[in-house]
Amino acid sequence: MNSADFRACRAVLFDFDGVIADTMAANFWAWKSAFAELGAEIAPEMYYPLEGMSPAGVAQALGRLHGLDEPAVGRAAALKESAFLAGQECGVFPAVRPLLERLQAAGKILGLVTGASKMRLDATLPDDIRAFFDVVITADAVSRCKPAPDPFLRAAEVLGADPASCVVVENAPLGIASAKCAGMRCVAVCSTLGAEFLREADIVVGDLGDVGSVLLGS
Repeated sequence: MNSADFRACRAVLFDFDGVIADTMAANFWAWKSAFAELGAEIAPEMYYPLEGMSPAGVAQALGRLHGLDEPAVGRAAALKESAFLAGQECGVFPAVRPLLERLQAAGKILGLVTGASKMRLDATLPDDIRAFFDVVITADAVSRCKPAPDPFLRAAEVLGADPASCVVVENAPLGIASAKCAGMRCVAVCSTLGAEFLREADIVVGDLGDVGSVLLGS
């Protein structure tokens, strides 16, 4: 795809976990803790490809692997959220603020689209970073989360942007699928998974610093 197509975008929509904030290890720890309480063991390779789903969706996917019934799956999601909020400290990646400042100065409208619950996002996203975003869509705001296109389409609707004029910045296969189903271009960042997992994106970059080069040029 021509790089000019990316630079001409009107809106840039960012995933949160693993893109804006370094939360993936903390999320895995919380899921591992939750399932351990239910007598089940999970490994990173079970969880990381599910990133982007709502907490309920992740619990269902992991619960199926262990044959857990619906009440146990529901409890796992609640336990995970509690474990995360109880003790995990997560920071925003250092490259985030400079990138958002550059995009804003270039006249891009910005959105944050996440599978996180509003409660967890409110506890994790600093107010000064939230202020850059013209819209924030959490798992609570849509009936279908990633990999369905609904979260990104909802963000485009609120922003008044044609989906074809939006570029999504993601780090996970389900988020890429969601963006592509929404008719948007996608830049994938290898922050938590290797490039082999991110092939469906239009372009794959090594880190967030490279996203600015794609969207704005050198």
